[in-house]
Amino acid sequence: SVGPGGTGYSVEGYASVGSGYGWRGGSRSRGGGRGRGVATSQSNLSALAAHWEEILERVFKTLIHFLPSPYASDAQVYDLLPHPSITSLLSLSTLPELLASLLRNDSVDDWIKRAGVYGAVLGLLRRMADCEVSVEMLVGKGWERKGGGVGIGEWMWEEGDVEWELVDTGGRIVRSPPLYEYFKKLTKQSEAFLAGASQLLDGESNEVDEVVVQGASLCGDIIAARSDIERTMAILGKSTSSSSSNNQDASSGSLSKTHSKGKARDPKVDMEREYSIACEGLAFEHINMGRPTASGGVLYQGYNYAKELEQTAGSTRNPKDRLHLIKELSAVSTGLPPGIWVRVDEVRNDAIKIMIAGPEGTPYAGGLFEFDCFMPLEYPNKPPLMHLHTTGGGRVRFNPNLYNNGKVCLSLLGTWAGRPEEQWFPYKSTLSQVLISIQSMIFVDAPFFNEFVIVSDIFTEPHDLTNGLLTP
Repeated sequence: SVGPGGTGYSVEGYASVGSGYGWRGGSRSRGGGRGRGVATSQSNLSALAAHWEEILERVFKTLIHFLPSPYASDAQVYDLLPHPSITSLLSLSTLPELLASLLRNDSVDDWIKRAGVYGAVLGLLRRMADCEVSVEMLVGKGWERKGGGVGIGEWMWEEGDVEWELVDTGGRIVRSPPLYEYFKKLTKQSEAFLAGASQLLDGESNEVDEVVVQGASLCGDIIAARSDIERTMAILGKSTSSSSSNNQDASSGSLSKTHSKGKARDPKVDMEREYSIACEGLAFEHINMGRPTASGGVLYQGYNYAKELEQTAGSTRNPKDRLHLIKELSAVSTGLPPGIWVRVDEVRNDAIKIMIAGPEGTPYAGGLFEFDCFMPLEYPNKPPLMHLHTTGGGRVRFNPNLYNNGKVCLSLLGTWAGRPEEQWFPYKSTLSQVLISIQSMIFVDAPFFNEFVIVSDIFTEPHDLTNGLLTP
């Protein structure tokens, strides 16, 4: 049979994508009519689900084989002069959505378990970057498909129309971010994982070490792939910057002949967009927070938990908990909203500095609030420790939940007796939740309404509501 699900091709020992697993509605004949294929059934769907990882890997490897490869030693005319229709076929297919879902994944555990699939994805991205007709799918904005719509394969068999999400009745289609933007975030997470993994490779647990080695190997491949892709794209004259794609006129997202009359660009919107892009690039880094001393130690000057670092210098964190911390910091590296910046010490990844900007529309707008964070040895069974530095030298209490002595009152941190569901849950609660809670629940437009009744068995501060508060 020919067509989707039964091309008859075999690539490097792999059968065609659909063979063996059935195709919705049955097999096809060359004339476009239906053969006596097996109709969709629960058993076929179960078979697809059971072999989904294998199918994905085969699909990507098949595409790698058939996409133009102008740098191959045995390049043919097809490789050197590819047909321009390839751009449209790729862009209008469901491939961009599938790749985007894989590249958005921030679970290092999942990367390791699906190393075969992610290895094939990296190979496909490299191949797409090799050719000017396929690289457009990497750096250009995609088309947002309407949920439940058919794909290009079903459209070819006249089983329905490809439908798109529209911005308005003028025919403008919702544009999705370029695939390469997702890939850059994946690379950022890989860099964060590798930065922390070096501390685990000296551990005593072979089981954990094996997982770390696998993760480090895959993350290294991801970073290497980015370098290769950017080098090739530079040769083709394609930009990989976020701003270049974001500054495209919205009307370019229309597939119809209807052109939006448009309005003058809003400088405030442009500024917010540029601010978000800048924040994303600066949101997470590993830095050297310590300073060597004459005695051979390390001094963490100005860090509130320097004593805790000194006390735990000779202690060993549970290997699985150490791996959990590395994975979590990897997710933090790309998962924070604008206005939160995190710096992790290069040597001690349990020593963290955080800066949070006051949100617009609140009394804190325009302010920057510095926090010290320490991940105790019991983490993630116990919450992190947080201390606020921005207190005007201990004179100002900016919020009922932020004391002038640096204490941060938050249920997640165990420093406030909130409802049971607001407490810290080991291996479920995260550092990201803590930071976002501070930004969205403490830095609010009406801070005087924040809950601040003192619970005697937890807090020892005076109950004077005006103690340390900033007065007009």
